[in-house]
Amino acid sequence: MKKYIFILLILFITGCSKNDDDTFLNFSPESSNNILAEIYTFSDGSKLLSQFSNIELKLSEGNIDLTIALQQQLISVEEIIEKMDYLSEINDGGSKLYFYDKSTKKIADENFYLVKCHSIDSSKENVFNKNIIIGKTEKITEKCIEN
Repeated sequence: MKKYIFILLILFITGCSKNDDDTFLNFSPESSNNILAEIYTFSDGSKLLSQFSNIELKLSEGNIDLTIALQQQLISVEEIIEKMDYLSEINDGGSKLYFYDKSTKKIADENFYLVKCHSIDSSKENVFNKNIIIGKTEKITEKCIEN
């Protein structure tokens, strides 16, 4: 009997855990080079912004808006960055640029860039822009200074 309970417990635990292979980002075809969509606001007030009008997280159970997925802690920005390549640090106070190559098929079927802003806010002393921006080109780093 103990053996059956143990097997059921193992099946329950492994069946309920998140499988990274099932996690996939879907980007809306609508995008803008100038207007950034606000996807999420973090507890420190920084924001996740995107050139894509909508991003969904595809799970084995179905698609869910990235905003809701972040709220429910189904995925984190750090998990996305872990699957990306670090490109460079920008000379604006320390913003970091990452690139995702779709040929790796780890988390998305589209190339995209992500910048973790850490640019100095010129209007305020010792204040940094800590927004995170997802976009189509590496020029999104310019948005760290604008926002």
